[in-house]
Amino acid sequence: DETFGDKFLELEFPFKRQLAFFRIVGSCNGLLFLCDDLFGDSHIIVLWNPSIRKSVNLPMPSKPQWPNMFVLGFGVDSMTNDYKVVRIVYYKEGLFRYRVPPEVEIYTLSTRSWRGISSTPPPYRMVEYMWSQVFVNG
Repeated sequence: DETFGDKFLELEFPFKRQLAFFRIVGSCNGLLFLCDDLFGDSHIIVLWNPSIRKSVNLPMPSKPQWPNMFVLGFGVDSMTNDYKVVRIVYYKEGLFRYRVPPEVEIYTLSTRSWRGISSTPPPYRMVEYMWSQVFVNG
């Protein structure tokens, strides 16, 4: 299929890291949400708009990352038109055991800050961290 032709644009990655691995957690309206959590311990969390070549490094969340398991998600709040990152943290309680229910944190781009929320997700382990992006209602 020749629909797209053979043209491409090489994008310069906006950050350097010794490990050459960043996972695309999600995308929304042209923004990419990236994380370097290959081994379950993330040090860099980035929102990147490759079309305008701008990025924002998110501050580290308040909840510890290791040895816990965490799940990330990304989307836009349709009521406020604000981008948000959701982080669900499962605290380790033994070999392959995690405390339920997990704790939930939300990063809001407009305030550039993390906050905990009191809403509790279902009391069981829902997803693995490598498969963390879904869309609901759009």
